[in-house]
Amino acid sequence: DFVRVTGPAPVAACSADASTVNRGGQILLTCSLTNRGDMAGRETKLTINLTGINPEEVGTLNEGQRIERRYRVAAPSQPGTYTIQ
Repeated sequence: DFVRVTGPAPVAACSADASTVNRGGQILLTCSLTNRGDMAGRETKLTINLTGINPEEVGTLNEGQRIERRYRVAAPSQPGTYTIQ
């Protein structure tokens, strides 16, 4: 008999510790990666598209496993509204 599997299903999410920050200030960015699939993900990387943050090798992310990383980053130099994606 065969069992249908969906495979690894990584889901990434990020949040900031402040909704408003002064120019030149710092933000604590918390990012997580969760495998919602039913198989382990191999050679997994967490990539945050910000200057100074390099892709991080996570390795194997088992089914249901969640990792969390925190990064302290400088606020943008230009005033405005920015979206974390």
